[in-house]
Amino acid sequence: MPVGQLDGRGLLQTVLAALPLTAYTSIWNVLGNPAAAVPAGFTPDRLPLSVQLVGAPDSEPLLFQVAAQLERLQPWADQTPPQFS
Repeated sequence: MPVGQLDGRGLLQTVLAALPLTAYTSIWNVLGNPAAAVPAGFTPDRLPLSVQLVGAPDSEPLLFQVAAQLERLQPWADQTPPQFS
């Protein structure tokens, strides 16, 4: 979709016009909100969990700070889910 093609449209018209893209991108990208899916630990059965963080436009530094805090509180990098056979 060319840049500016969504300019001047209301929310509903913007979402409808962006439908062909939403299969590949998050609605947050279309609306200009930064978002991140951050690992958030494991279930009791050791299946991975995540949390989606969404911020206001141009708030990427804040999202990185919150993601880092979550990782410190719920470390995951050295853990692996169970092996399935």
